[in-house]
Amino acid sequence: MWIILALLLSVSALALEPFERLKGVKILKVLPRNIILLNRGLEDGLMKNDHIKISNGDEGYASRAICVRAHAETSWRKLYACSV
Repeated sequence: MWIILALLLSVSALALEPFERLKGVKILKVLPRNIILLNRGLEDGLMKNDHIKISNGDEGYASRAICVRAHAETSWRKLYACSV
């Protein structure tokens, strides 16, 4: 019983906090259909179906994206809201 409870509680320990920021994220490639490839992945706590805000420190909010595929060091994100 305690083992099952420990497993259920430890799954959320690997996730990012709701307002955690990742520094040094780079867009590696821009693909058709508003998909971008980022240099952050599962090792950084990013999971499939996670939503993110992409912004520039100087200019503020830029866009929102959802993770459609994640690997150890990279993740593919589909942009769904952009500000101009």
